[in-house]
Amino acid sequence: MQVDHELIMNNPFIAEVISAKSDAESERLTSIEQAKLTQTRADNLNAEIEKIVSKRRYQGDRVVFRNSEEFMKAGMKILEKYNATENEKTWFLGLV
Repeated sequence: MQVDHELIMNNPFIAEVISAKSDAESERLTSIEQAKLTQTRADNLNAEIEKIVSKRRYQGDRVVFRNSEEFMKAGMKILEKYNATENEKTWFLGLV
């Protein structure tokens, strides 16, 4: 299992290969770490999207997003931060 180190540097949600006595053990440990990072990424992405959605709904007296375009730009920045997939981008655009 080889991973491009430049890709890892640009994406903190990709696990580095964990060295172990055997390739199978290394792959198993790396897989466990990747599962943790994937869950953390999903939790953080959802929390950030929920935050801007709630700001859009409950802005009260304060103008948070003047229009849908501002909301979309804020969401797209978050999606870029988490290297979102096309499906995640499509899902978000459905909220706009």
